[in-house]
Amino acid sequence: MRRVFTFLGVLAVMTSASDAAPIDKVKEFLEAKKATAGMLTPLADEALAKTVPGQAFFGLYFRQFPVARQTPEGFGDSNVLVSDGKEKVTLLPAKKDLEAYARATFLARDDAGAKLAAKAWLLLSSEMAQDGFYKFQVVDESLTAKKDGDKLVASGRLVVMQGGNGELSVQLTFDAAGSLKEVKETAKIIAGPRPICQASKLLDPDPLVRQICQADLLIMGRAARDYLTEQRAKSSPALQAEIDRVWRRIEAGER
Repeated sequence: MRRVFTFLGVLAVMTSASDAAPIDKVKEFLEAKKATAGMLTPLADEALAKTVPGQAFFGLYFRQFPVARQTPEGFGDSNVLVSDGKEKVTLLPAKKDLEAYARATFLARDDAGAKLAAKAWLLLSSEMAQDGFYKFQVVDESLTAKKDGDKLVASGRLVVMQGGNGELSVQLTFDAAGSLKEVKETAKIIAGPRPICQASKLLDPDPLVRQICQADLLIMGRAARDYLTEQRAKSSPALQAEIDRVWRRIEAGER
């Protein structure tokens, strides 16, 4: 389960003792950069812990829907942050920055380590497409590693489970010493419906418009909660009732 932290108070979640220090350092970093309007998500997985030991990873995105939030200078709309829990916080705002970081830190000397590194890359790379509506899943069966002379080549694939469709695949090449030397990634990710004005159109006189807007919200599912909450707060009683009806359908898992 993804735990999301927002400085705007949209969602408050207690952190465990193990990630309290790293997240505190990340918050301090974001406050110093005047970038506290983003949605911060701890990324915890064995692949990350074993590929780059002693580091805590976080995804950070700035909401783009229904109205885009200003992205602070030096940040991307979606980012990865790395904290050592002490003083250093590393911001990775673009894929080129992630690749430079991976080349400097990823090590794999055997098949098992190479597979974990491929999964770690997929988890971090997908965060750079995250806008709060995607749900990704690594295909474990796709994680492979094989020798190529004195090199070790690992590959893997991740698919979009919610929020759109498509996949992301990667091939990592490590040298004889275990250092990452080459990254080949292919990304084909297509976004699904995003909140624009669907909630405000649930009582539209045209039944087709109502149907399309409701269908979009059902497809977005629980990821549309914040949007619906904001729209409900400024809607008429009749529209509030309609938003509540759609939310009940979302909670029931209807599509």
